[in-house]
Amino acid sequence: MQKICIWFLTTSKAFLKKKMLYITVFVMFLLCMTIFGLNRNSSDSIGLMINCNDDGLSDKLYDHLSKDRAVIIFEDLLSIQEALNKDQIKLAYVINKTPYDYTVKGIDKGVVDIYTSPGYLYLEVDKETFYDAWLSSCSDLLIKEESTKIFNGDGRELTDKLISERDRYLNSDELFDFSLHEYESDTYQSKDDITIRLIISLSIFVMVFIMFGQQKSGENKSIINCYPKKQRYAYMFIASLSTALIMGIAGFICINICSDRGLLKEAVSMSVFLIITVIWVYIAGLVLRKETSFITLCPILIILQAIISPVFIDLGIYIPVIGFVKYLFPVTYYILLI
Repeated sequence: MQKICIWFLTTSKAFLKKKMLYITVFVMFLLCMTIFGLNRNSSDSIGLMINCNDDGLSDKLYDHLSKDRAVIIFEDLLSIQEALNKDQIKLAYVINKTPYDYTVKGIDKGVVDIYTSPGYLYLEVDKETFYDAWLSSCSDLLIKEESTKIFNGDGRELTDKLISERDRYLNSDELFDFSLHEYESDTYQSKDDITIRLIISLSIFVMVFIMFGQQKSGENKSIINCYPKKQRYAYMFIASLSTALIMGIAGFICINICSDRGLLKEAVSMSVFLIITVIWVYIAGLVLRKETSFITLCPILIILQAIISPVFIDLGIYIPVIGFVKYLFPVTYYILLI
């Protein structure tokens, strides 16, 4: 145990003297702080524009939609595009038909246009939220508009119409067709908080991977060869562990500056990731014999893990083999742990 402690201290001290450590940590902090600064200006608001006869529709929709998210009323499409470009909103609904057109006249084409920022996934929950607001607004406005017919005239035709519409609602997956538009912008940047963790995890992985490769060349290789075979592997493992620990502390500090997820959760996630990374690199190091192999594979592993890890989109949903391959790399586990 005493020898292990000495190895850990000496390898840690040697790693702290390397300029590569401070350059990597500086770049990691710079990228994370940049993304964090952009995230502070990010908004989860939605836009709403009435492109038809209003008759109180905007007020009704605003009341229902604003229960869950902030709603901004727009007057024209240009304003919506500017808001999407500046990330003031994530999506916007443009209403082209009134509830009367839809329910009484039976128009269900071109009722609503949806504009989203690039990369925003329009989910089923968004659709259900809007359906709820739309139907509530329809009932409020139609009851008021049709009250004379209901109470003063023959209501059989209206009753048949309501029954027919009810059956259509119950037997249809969608009430009407949405026209989904993704606003294209060259200046758009992803604001997802998970991007920060991807940068940190990749930085840690790369540093541990490269430092392990350096042990197989030059002065480091001579030092390792002085030990018996069993102690040689133990020394390499301890050296990787010390590298991972120092990088993990830097990453832990950076994450807690940019996130309020909680110190304990972050510590547990980081600790598990560091252990998986050290074991993964150690096993890979037993297979790779030369330092040049580490240098060659490093950029490939960075790109591969950035693509297949479920950060922006889970490719395993579309390509089944990736759903298995992604579990062969440590960054995937860190992303899943958070």
